[in-house]
Amino acid sequence: MAWNEPGGGNNRPNDPWGNNGGNRNGGNQGPPDLDEILSKFFERINKLFGGSGSGGSGSGQGPDKAVLGLVAIVAAIVYIVWSFTIIQEGERGVIQTFGEHTNTVGPGPIFTWKPFQTIRRVNVDNVNSIDSGRYTKNQREMLTKDENIVIVRYSVQYKINNAENFLFNLADPVETLYQVAESSVREVIGQNDMDQITTQQREKVVVKARQRTQDIMDSYQAGIEITNFNFSDAKYPEAVQSAIDDVTRAREDHERYINEAQAYSNQIIPEARGERVQMVERAKAYKARVVESAEGEAERFLSLYNEYRKAPQVTRDRLYIDAVESVMSSTHKVMVDTEGGNNMLYLPLDKILEKQRHSQTTGSAANSNSATNNSSSSNGGGNKYRSRTREVR
Repeated sequence: MAWNEPGGGNNRPNDPWGNNGGNRNGGNQGPPDLDEILSKFFERINKLFGGSGSGGSGSGQGPDKAVLGLVAIVAAIVYIVWSFTIIQEGERGVIQTFGEHTNTVGPGPIFTWKPFQTIRRVNVDNVNSIDSGRYTKNQREMLTKDENIVIVRYSVQYKINNAENFLFNLADPVETLYQVAESSVREVIGQNDMDQITTQQREKVVVKARQRTQDIMDSYQAGIEITNFNFSDAKYPEAVQSAIDDVTRAREDHERYINEAQAYSNQIIPEARGERVQMVERAKAYKARVVESAEGEAERFLSLYNEYRKAPQVTRDRLYIDAVESVMSSTHKVMVDTEGGNNMLYLPLDKILEKQRHSQTTGSAANSNSATNNSSSSNGGGNKYRSRTREVR
């Protein structure tokens, strides 16, 4: 049955919603007319911009062309402003058309056909950082080449050097960098001994870990450049740290003792060399002195021997007298044992010498007499002493 066709009930015109078409002002109305809604909308816009109304609600007059043009211009301006994007210094704009990468642009204003095109800004100048702080201590434990366990804390600084590779080649490039850095560090730690990791050779280990991480990220074409790789800490587990500290102190003491010994060697060797030179010089001087003295004694002996060959007895007596004189000159008391008797001759030489010194101070006359008497007495005593000596021989 067609719309508004008579029939059905009271023969009133009906529409598809079951409303009575002849009673449009009643309470049971159908959906509003679309043409009427648009007409009222454009009337209001026309009034807003100074135009005149349509003169009635049922006139059906359309909007003014000037209003439509103005609306179109405003919409175009809004679209243009919306479609422009400013790419800042140090950024790259990656343009996608229907989701596919079509271009990468540098800093400046960029126009895209939105919503068909989108642009994603990527900062390629910022230095970003990740570290192993998100892992627990047990997760940071690594096995070295010499089968020791070491806890390593590291950090990685990186920059984005290719925006499209960073956005499209990996689902999560930062998470990939976490995993690659962890894998590279474990690999390099497993190739080195504990001493190389915890001592001054750590820098070589860090360089290897950085190079290994960069090689893997380049193979993934991740668009990431590693600028710095650092081991902030590398130590033994706490359970064995005290024992390792003892070993470390012993190693430091060993190095210190070696350095002290080397310093002592550097000090004592020059001194010993100087003393050696002095001893050699003293020995040479002593040698020259002894040789000269021996040569002089030899010459004296030869001259004495020549005299002895001429007068043996006289020379022998003279030698004996000189020897006795040399001995007696430093002796203050002399005791002579005579043969064939119990008497012992006592000569107080010290008192005699003292008396001589006292007599020398009295006067010239007394000194001369005393000297004459002393000389005669000494000659007699000497003759007696020499005669006794000959008898003893």
